Amino acid sequence: MHLLSIVWHRQCQHQSSTPTESLSLSSASSESLVALYIRSSDPFPEVEDFIQESVERYNLDLVTVEACYKDALQWLNKHRPSLKAVLMGTRRTDPFASDLSPFVMTDSDWPQFMRVNPILDFSYSDIWRFLRDLSVPYCSLYDQGYTSLGGRSTTLQNPALRMLDEDTGKVSYLPAYLLSDGDRERDGRTKKKQ
Repeated sequence: MHLLSIVWHRQCQHQSSTPTESLSLSSASSESLVALYIRSSDPFPEVEDFIQESVERYNLDLVTVEACYKDALQWLNKHRPSLKAVLMGTRRTDPFASDLSPFVMTDSDWPQFMRVNPILDFSYSDIWRFLRDLSVPYCSLYDQGYTSLGGRSTTLQNPALRMLDEDTGKVSYLPAYLLSDGDRERDGRTKKKQ
């Protein structure tokens, strides 16, 4: 998001009618990036706070839809018909992503968007190296042992990060970036209750 925001704002700056006008990452421009937030029915307050901070930091035009992924894209297609592509945070290790390519259209029975997957081949450790080396802000829950975020009813701290103080019996969790086995990223996710 940082890199995309910089490119977007530089493009807006070049199109500005006043050459002395400067843009910061959070300054308003005539065009804002549209960000789709598919909210769970029971979101973490920390996720909601992070979303709002990101809207302000990157000058995003936030569209919030509480629906399944396909229905959210249908809503977006209907209400923002000029959008033709969606930038995704999908990685090859995510469910149903093993056969994706960096640029791929949605399936034929879905609303038609070009899915752009810039981090498709990033590993779990690549993501954390990028975020930490460049000091990119992230949701505070990751520092509390969560490694994959969904709703409160389907997301727990990752058991692979659980620490027990033998002397006090106190349980704590390491931060997400210390997870050594990226294949265990989703170990804190539970099945949705019916």
